[in-house]
Amino acid sequence: MTIVGIIIWSTPICMVLGGFFTSAIKAHRYFRCLTYLVILFWAFLFNLQSTSFKNDVADFAFSQAVLLVCADLFWRMVRRRNRLIRISGVVLGCTCMGLMYGNWIIDGPSSIMQVKRECRLSERKVSAKIYFVKNEWSPRHKKGEPGALLLLKSSALSPIEQRLDRFVLPQGYEAARLSFSWDSGGVPISVQVVGDNDTLWTLSEPMPQQ
Repeated sequence: MTIVGIIIWSTPICMVLGGFFTSAIKAHRYFRCLTYLVILFWAFLFNLQSTSFKNDVADFAFSQAVLLVCADLFWRMVRRRNRLIRISGVVLGCTCMGLMYGNWIIDGPSSIMQVKRECRLSERKVSAKIYFVKNEWSPRHKKGEPGALLLLKSSALSPIEQRLDRFVLPQGYEAARLSFSWDSGGVPISVQVVGDNDTLWTLSEPMPQQ
């Protein structure tokens, strides 16, 4: 357990506390509302297009900005005099925090994998696009679970990556030696996931819509 690990682990908690204080600030309300709308709209587009930042640090920072906005909105509900709105704010806030960061908080700082720069397990370049496989990073990942693999696509000049497919590793393959066998150049792109000597799954790009 390192200082960096503790800081990363405590960040979601700090965002919730930060939302408590920002919800009480009345100055620059319109500017903050506009900023919140931009952040939430950006997050909506990311979710709609299955995209994220290639750099896990940037992706984590953006997710925490979204959490801060949501915490601010939930705390505003709790501050209302209307009892129904206050209860709704508490229920929504606790439910969302529990679903997203419950495992993260319960497991504690010692079990948190440090957010790091992009680490590709395998990649292939096709024209101007780069297809690659990497481990999924998620605060909802439970301690002891094998985790998941993602097939992603990006261009060399773009900081954004697009998720094409996802595979959850089966139990018993936590320490397996993974290798990847790419197709011979067909479209859409696909890659076989091999654990030790077993072919586990084929990650593939969705068929283009006609």
